Amino acid sequence: MPLQRMPRISPAGLRLIQAFEIFYPSVTLSSSGIPVVGFGHSGPDVRLADAGVKSVTPEEASDLLRSDLAPLEQALRVLITVPLKQCQYDALCDYIFTVGIARFKKGKVLKALNKGNFTLAATEIRFTLPDKASSRLIRRREAEYTLFTGKEPHLPPLSEESL
Repeated sequence: MPLQRMPRISPAGLRLIQAFEIFYPSVTLSSSGIPVVGFGHSGPDVRLADAGVKSVTPEEASDLLRSDLAPLEQALRVLITVPLKQCQYDALCDYIFTVGIARFKKGKVLKALNKGNFTLAATEIRFTLPDKASSRLIRRREAEYTLFTGKEPHLPPLSEESL
């Protein structure tokens, strides 16, 4: 199957991710115990030994985020069989950034999308939550849902903590 022509993540999509990810200017352990820097960037180039030594600016963190989104965007081009609006694409990028590509592949959102049922896909995005979801994740899912349906989501202001 040929790759779908899809939009690329827009500045609004990046802003959505950045609004809910904590900005780490230097290497630190995430809440899940993984060394991260910037907007949740992890990998072999991020080591706990670099804590207090390696730091990034918000601009560098945005560049890292864009590179982290490349595999996710590639997966969207392969998995989605229907055309998407920019707002839907941006919301899906944020959604998959949090749930992961493997879970997205198996989930109800993808099935609904590929059947052309955008209303069900939006609802599934909104309510894909663990049993004990944080209020932050609940707000994030609401923002994804709102953006997916073509409306302007209410995003927390960028701050030193969530820059």
